[in-house]
Amino acid sequence: MNLRKLYSILAVIVLTLFVFTSCDPIEDDPITPSGTEIPIKANDLMGGCVNETTLVFTWTHSQKDSTWFKDYIVTIKEEGADLFAVTDTISKSMTQYTFNEAKEGVVYEFTIAGRNIDNKVGAKATFKWATASQFKKNDTESDIRVYGSASAYGSGLELFNTAGGAPKIWKIANEANWNLGLFARDGKVLFGSASALGYTQVKNPADAEITGLMNVDLENLGNLVVDTSLDKFAYSKKSIDLVNDPIAKKAEKGVIFFARTLDKKHYAKVLVLKKAGNFLQGSGDNVFVQVYISYQKAENVPYAKR
Repeated sequence: MNLRKLYSILAVIVLTLFVFTSCDPIEDDPITPSGTEIPIKANDLMGGCVNETTLVFTWTHSQKDSTWFKDYIVTIKEEGADLFAVTDTISKSMTQYTFNEAKEGVVYEFTIAGRNIDNKVGAKATFKWATASQFKKNDTESDIRVYGSASAYGSGLELFNTAGGAPKIWKIANEANWNLGLFARDGKVLFGSASALGYTQVKNPADAEITGLMNVDLENLGNLVVDTSLDKFAYSKKSIDLVNDPIAKKAEKGVIFFARTLDKKHYAKVLVLKKAGNFLQGSGDNVFVQVYISYQKAENVPYAKR
């Protein structure tokens, strides 16, 4: 066989291989070569407090369903600390992480980053939050009930009473201690800053400033997560109309607002329960609203920072 014939045969073989190879289904070829993508930062990172020892963090991620996305690496540490309290690897399908070993009043820094199949870690997202005391009972171990103006029971609420170690209900004679109050008369149900309801003897910093209602419908304080530090909300001395407020009207289980003392040192989350379609419970002069309270006993800890 001469060289010319050999070259001709080789050319036919090469052409045949090219034709068969180029006819393979395109979906069988990886569109993105392995490991060339690096995860972007997690989105919508938020935090919440379930109880005195438990924090919950949530997020979203637009790339988590990609085949090259492997998992998340999360870390938790006390603010300013060098050592991590938690270093964990979790499934890429997760959108929530719970930390059960928090200490009350301590600010924790949560960090999350995605990792690809080549173990390259993407940009980190960071969030700070702290736990708070959760109360469903007052200092006498009874439901936290704030009674209407005509009741012989207490119409004023102290968010946290140091001596009793819990929220406390006060009567008119002790209105100087009120943070919040209830006015329930003449078809009105107003709940909010004591001074905004006409109680003039409230002392500073007992009187509280409050936000408007959060656009959520909850019966569990720990279900609320936010992405904004509590000191960034708009606070003022005011009352909330539990009959006519649009958020209150559509709520089925309860509404939430934030409160802080006038010295801006202590923050609280207040849940007003709604039962059988009504915030106002009881009958006659002894009508009341029932509340749950999440109170930050440590000063100046309104944390939720990215």
